[in-house]
Amino acid sequence: MRFYFSFAIKLKKFLKIYDNKNNSISAIKEIFGGKFGKAKNILIEEFLVGEEMSFFIVSDGINVKNFGTAQDHKRVLEGDKGKNTGGMGAYSPVPLYESQKEKIDETIIQPLADALKEGRFSYKGVLFIGILVDNDIPYVLEFNARFGDPEAQTILPRLKSDIVPALIACTEGTLDQISLDWEDSFSLCVVACGDSYPQSSSRDKEIAIGQLSEEAKLFHAGTKKTSDKLLTNGGRVLAVVGTGDSFETASESAYRNIEKVNFEGMDYRKDIGWRVRSKCQSI
Repeated sequence: MRFYFSFAIKLKKFLKIYDNKNNSISAIKEIFGGKFGKAKNILIEEFLVGEEMSFFIVSDGINVKNFGTAQDHKRVLEGDKGKNTGGMGAYSPVPLYESQKEKIDETIIQPLADALKEGRFSYKGVLFIGILVDNDIPYVLEFNARFGDPEAQTILPRLKSDIVPALIACTEGTLDQISLDWEDSFSLCVVACGDSYPQSSSRDKEIAIGQLSEEAKLFHAGTKKTSDKLLTNGGRVLAVVGTGDSFETASESAYRNIEKVNFEGMDYRKDIGWRVRSKCQSI
């Protein structure tokens, strides 16, 4: 079993993963022996290995409704290598959820819904649950009180219902009167950034955008408009989302349409959804 060590010395943080018990014990002795300064506490966590997904729900404080799944790609380079970013792309829905649906509903979503109904805590709005499946067991990594980015860009195009009444119902406690209807479709989002991201942002590069297909959508992020030009103005500049009746058609649409966007130094990952793609190719 691998362990994840996290401890703080004054204002500095030290994070390390150890592959075996002996190395872990040696590290603990070094920590409390003063190698990194005076340490009083150490946090040891089990290291989880598996596939992640983002699971969304909305709540009015009593009722909850599922709001879809997405899988984000945080690393800047293909093959999930390189530095972490704000998100280089995502796709929805996540096939992993179907194989884990019963476990996730029983061990995560239902206990959360019960706690709301029983008044053990109060929350209204969007909950983004980060889930990792390790050895066929779903674990909660985090809760976020927001829509994710770029998860929202890939989930919302699949929503047939108007989102505004649902959000108002969350504030008024009437979510049980709202129906959320979804397209029976797939979507895939590809983020375009500057070639120096995430070390630095892209600034003042002129952006050219051709005619996108009807099924594609473009979301602006790090852009700005002058009197006659659209310019880059951030790390992740924009995102193109393709939709379709299969993962393959959604992916093809996203990549075909992002080729219609251009600015100096533009870069993007070519393998968003690689887990699904590799499974499709192996069938």
